[in-house]
Amino acid sequence: MAGRTQRYSWDSRAFRKLAPEAVQELHARLMAARVVGPATGCWYWTGSRDKNGHGKLGALGSTARPYRLAWLMFRGPLRAEDFFLHGFDDLGKACHPSCFNPNHSRGVGPQTLNMRQAVEDGNHWQVSKTHCAQGHEYSGRNLIRREVVADDGHVSVWRYCRTCKNDFSRRARAERTQEQRDRDNARRRARAALTSKP
Repeated sequence: MAGRTQRYSWDSRAFRKLAPEAVQELHARLMAARVVGPATGCWYWTGSRDKNGHGKLGALGSTARPYRLAWLMFRGPLRAEDFFLHGFDDLGKACHPSCFNPNHSRGVGPQTLNMRQAVEDGNHWQVSKTHCAQGHEYSGRNLIRREVVADDGHVSVWRYCRTCKNDFSRRARAERTQEQRDRDNARRRARAALTSKP
């Protein structure tokens, strides 16, 4: 994410620059577009949403996320690079993307933590995939699972389709030129000669 400009980067600095009347107007607009779930306690955004269901609000010439504004109004400071970490509703279930109740947040943090939590909660779009792009099922012998350890020690599990991997390897071997094959065979013979010497 380094070097990329976020479109929805309302932070404490921008919020502090607002006149009290502008803050009151934003507060009124947030509350007017809120429907409170009676059982969940979620504040559902009824205004405009993006394709993923997250709310968006035109504010002072830019677009703001309702959950960022709610955090700034009710919880406290927020840096531009911080992401709102969606949490759980009052019933203990993962919140809907349109929920902007700041009390349902796990806090704020970097995008890596946000994605990690989405995977752990089963909300990440990759987790729900049951088939690869070619239509092969991710199960049984066709599923290859690989654990990748990040610098911070976190372990991610990557899934691969064995059928697609084998097809790719077959095509790659068939496309190799005779010259490449001869060079590889010469390397193998040289390695074998080195290891066979006493």
